[in-house]
Amino acid sequence: MFADHGHQDRETSSTPPGSTSPRSEPPEASATDGSEVPDTLHAPSFHPPVAPTEHHAGSSPAHTAGELSGQISDFQIERELGRGASGSVYLARQISLDRRVALKASIDSDGEALTMAQLEHPHIVQVYSEEVEASTGLRLLCMQLVPGITLQELIDCLGQRDRAALSGRDLLAILDQESPLPEIVELHGMRNREFLAGCDFLEAICWIGARLAEALVHAHRRGVLHCDIKPANILLDHYGRPLLADFSLSLRTSLSSSTSGGRFGGTLGYMAPEHLDAFNPEHEASADQVDERSDIFSLGVVLYQQLTGELPFERPSASESKTTVLRRLAADRRSRHVTLRHRLPEVPDALERTIRRCLEPDSNRRYADANQLVDALEGCRELAGVERRLPTGGVALRAIERHALVSILVISFIPHWLGTAASALCGAVRLFPQFTPQQRTMFALVVVVGTLGSYPVFLGLFAWYLRPVIRAWRSFRSATDVSADEVVQARRRIVGFTGWAARLQAIGWAIMFALVGLSVRLLAGSAIWHEFPYFLTSFGLSALIAMTYSLLVIEYLCLRALYPRLWPEVGEMRQTASAELASVPFKLKWLQFASGALPLLGALVLVLAGGRELAGYELYVFRGLAIALILLALFGFQFSAVIVRRMRESLDVLCGHHGSRT
Repeated sequence: MFADHGHQDRETSSTPPGSTSPRSEPPEASATDGSEVPDTLHAPSFHPPVAPTEHHAGSSPAHTAGELSGQISDFQIERELGRGASGSVYLARQISLDRRVALKASIDSDGEALTMAQLEHPHIVQVYSEEVEASTGLRLLCMQLVPGITLQELIDCLGQRDRAALSGRDLLAILDQESPLPEIVELHGMRNREFLAGCDFLEAICWIGARLAEALVHAHRRGVLHCDIKPANILLDHYGRPLLADFSLSLRTSLSSSTSGGRFGGTLGYMAPEHLDAFNPEHEASADQVDERSDIFSLGVVLYQQLTGELPFERPSASESKTTVLRRLAADRRSRHVTLRHRLPEVPDALERTIRRCLEPDSNRRYADANQLVDALEGCRELAGVERRLPTGGVALRAIERHALVSILVISFIPHWLGTAASALCGAVRLFPQFTPQQRTMFALVVVVGTLGSYPVFLGLFAWYLRPVIRAWRSFRSATDVSADEVVQARRRIVGFTGWAARLQAIGWAIMFALVGLSVRLLAGSAIWHEFPYFLTSFGLSALIAMTYSLLVIEYLCLRALYPRLWPEVGEMRQTASAELASVPFKLKWLQFASGALPLLGALVLVLAGGRELAGYELYVFRGLAIALILLALFGFQFSAVIVRRMRESLDVLCGHHGSRT
C-alpha cells in the first residue's frame, strides 16, 4: 500500500495490508525466561495462560512462505510491500478484475479474513476474498490497496519538529511526498483533504483519532477486539483518511477465550496493563480480561505518540526475561502519571484529560466504550477550532488571558482605584477650601482608610463567588477528576459573574459614599450642606464610570479566557453555549454605550457646576478633571468598540457553526 522506504519496524507483529516498506522479521518470542523480549509478542489464545507453542515462537510464516513473484492464482505479483510475523504483503494485480490490490500471503489461517470480512467500515481496510493456493498451500488474502503511508512513517517524518507550528496542511504535504503509489480519485476523499487542510495540528490529530475510534466502535459492536493497535497498523491514504489494518491478533468476544482465535498477543509499547497481565504466563489474569477498554488504551498511546513523537511508557529491555519485562511494564503503566503538558505545553485541557482518561491504569476509569471516545475527541477538535478562531491580541493581552483569574481579581479593580481618586479630587475641589487643615487631613484619612479597608473585603467576596471556577480550573491543570455538574456550575458562575460583580460593586460604592458623607457631615456640620448635591453627583458618576470599565474587563476575560476552557466533556457545545450566553449581547450593548457616555456626562456636570470661583491649585485640578473626563470619553468609545467587537467575534465562534465531522 505504501512507499518502499526500506524502513525497519521491530515492533510489528504482522505487516499491515498495503504497507510498502519491506520490513525484517521482529525478534521471536520464546517461552524460556532467558530469551530476548521484542516489543511485539504473540502466543496462542489461552485460558488459563500457557506457554507459546513452538510454531508461534519459531520460524516466521513469512520466511516459510518465501518470496513470491510472477503469477500466483488470479494475481500477478508486482513487488513486496512489507513483511511481518503473520505473512508477507505484496502489491499485486488481480487479473480477472484488472485492479491493483494488496495481497497477503501466509502459510496458515488465523481467522483474520473472516474477521475483517465482517467489518465493512470506511476506516477499516476492506477484505475482498481469501483462498488457499493449491500448488503452494499458501493462504492468499486479497485486500483493499490504500495508497499512502503508515501512521508510524508519518510520526517518523515529523520527528522532533515543533508540533505547535504544524498544521493539517503540513501532514498532507508529508503524505504527498512519502506516498509512492498514484492516488485514487475519491470525491469523499477530496472533502477530507480540504477539511484537514483547514485544521491546525491538534484538530487534525483529534479528527484522525476520532475516525479510528469510530472504526473501533464498528468492530466492538460486532464482537471483535483488535488487540494490536499501533501506528504501524494504521494506514493513511492520500486524503489523510486513517484506516485500521491487521486484525491477525484480534479476539472475538462472542467466542470463548480458547476458541476466539489462533493467537493472542500485541505490541508491548501499546498494551494495556491488563493485556500485559493476561499475556504473562505467571500472572493469574486471563485473556477474558482484555476487552474494548484495552483497545481504547492502545489508541490513547497512539494519540500520545502522534502528539509528542514519543511513547508515554518505558520500552521493554532485551536483557530481561519475558515475565520480568511483562511484570515491570505492567507495574510502570499502573504507577506512571501520564501528562502531555510537560512535552506539549500548549495542549488544551480537554485533550489532556481525554488522553489521560484513555491511559487510566484502571480500565473502569477509562471510557466505557469507543463511542464515548469519539464524542470526546470530536469535542476536543471543536474546542481546538474554537480556540484557534477566537480573536487574539498582543503579547500583553495573551499573558492576561492566560492568567485570567488573577487578572479579573486585579485589573478589574484598577478603574475603581482611579474612580475613588477622581471622586476624592472632585470633593476636594469644592470642599477643601471650606475645611480647616485638620479637617482636610481627617477627610483624606477617611478616604484612604476606607479604600484600603474595603478592597480586601471585596477581593475576598470575588474569590468566594469564583470558588467553583477556581476549583474546576485547578482540577483541569492538576489532572484531577472533576464532575460534569461542577463544571456546569463553574460556567454558570462565569456567565453570571458580571451581574453579580455589578451588584457587589454598587454596594461597595454606596458604603463608601455613606462613609465619606458621614465624615463630611461630622467634620463641617451643616455649613457646607449646600455642596452635597454636587458631591453626590460627582461621586455617583465616578462610581458608574469605574463600574462600567471594570465590568467591561470582567466580561471580556470571562467570555474570552475562562468560558471556552470550562468544557471537560464537550457535547452539543454550540447549542449549550448559545443558551448560556444569550444575555451577553444585551450586556455588551449597554457597556459600550456607558463607557463613552458616562465620562462625557461627568465632564458636563463639572462644566455646569462651574469653576469660576476657584483659584490656585483647585482651579488646575478642576480643569484637569474636565480634560481627563473628555479624553476618557474619547478613549472609552474606541476602547469599548475594540473590546466589544472582539467579544462579539468570540460569541460568533462559541455559538456559531464552524467545522463539522467529515
